[in-house]
Amino acid sequence: MTVFYCMKCGAQLTSDLQELPEVPEARLGDKDRDRKTRLAVDRAQVTLNVIRMIT
Repeated sequence: MTVFYCMKCGAQLTSDLQELPEVPEARLGDKDRDRKTRLAVDRAQVTLNVIRMIT
C-alpha cells in the first residue's frame, strides 16, 4: 500500500507500507497534556523549561 505520489508526474514517493494487524492502543495519560488547555504538550519544550528553572 503506497501512501504518497508526486502530484506532477505520479512517481511513487513512499515505499510500500506494511498494514498493521490491529490498531495499537493510544496513550491516555494526563502527563502528555497541558493542565489548563488539555492540549498535547511538547515534551522537548517541557524538558528545556525545567532545565532553565534549575539553572
